[in-house]
Amino acid sequence: GPCPYGYMCLYDTSSSSTWMSASPESYTYYRCYAAYQNNKTSYAVNWTNARWRVYNSSDCTGTPGYFYPQTSGPMNATWNNVISSIMREPLP
Repeated sequence: GPCPYGYMCLYDTSSSSTWMSASPESYTYYRCYAAYQNNKTSYAVNWTNARWRVYNSSDCTGTPGYFYPQTSGPMNATWNNVISSIMREPLP
């Protein structure tokens, strides 16, 4: 279903009715979490007050992409179907 408030949700497509993963804002910040569906994300909804980092590696290394608080949208060409891990930053 829709992304619950307080979660960072990853979707396979912008028209997907169900998220592949929902990461709560309560996740420990600066801890690396594997994406539930590796290399599948094409759309994201961030209904948290935190900024999230995403990586195309499985261990949160390399250059990150960012999901800003209270935003949603499709992945650009750089990030479409390559997200392998995610990390929450501290709340502002």
